[in-house]
Amino acid sequence: MIRFNAKDLFIKRGYLHYKNKPCHRIIWEQDVGPIPKGFEIHHVDGNKLNNSFDNLQCLSKSDHMKLHALLSLERRSKCMSKNSKKVHAWLSTEVGKKFLSDKAKKQFQDRPLHKCVCAECGKEFDSKHVRVTKFCSNNCMSRDRRKSGLDNETRSCVICSEPFVINKYQLTKTCSKPCRAKHIGNLKRKS
Repeated sequence: MIRFNAKDLFIKRGYLHYKNKPCHRIIWEQDVGPIPKGFEIHHVDGNKLNNSFDNLQCLSKSDHMKLHALLSLERRSKCMSKNSKKVHAWLSTEVGKKFLSDKAKKQFQDRPLHKCVCAECGKEFDSKHVRVTKFCSNNCMSRDRRKSGLDNETRSCVICSEPFVINKYQLTKTCSKPCRAKHIGNLKRKS
């Protein structure tokens, strides 16, 4: 058993040292022998100051790092799950909603502008949006959608029952001007 002189003991980065060498390494080498190259001594209970031999374990450097990464992940996830409910509850309050709103506004203000060219009219414009913006305005975007027929649907005429293709956002119920005139006449007679 090793007896350490108290005046030569000090703590460095959480580990107890004796004359500039970690005590846990000294104890391991005393009881087992030299520590192989590429191996480290691990404190099983996680307490760096508990240097009793039954609390020490010799692990390869990679296994030691993996073990500490897993332990750290477990600690973080426990902490996050405890705080998660509190955070979500706070974010649903008026103060929390205002905080998120202000944060989003500030993040958007801080975004850099980048040059874009409108796919419809060819005009150059600046945008703060992260993804590539194709159109300079909603008018150009709507014009492009109408040209492409993306929003077209087939309807049946209320007068002649002929199918016709029209934009789904239009309220038109007839296929042509003569059918429209008949439809308006029918509506006037009913009222």
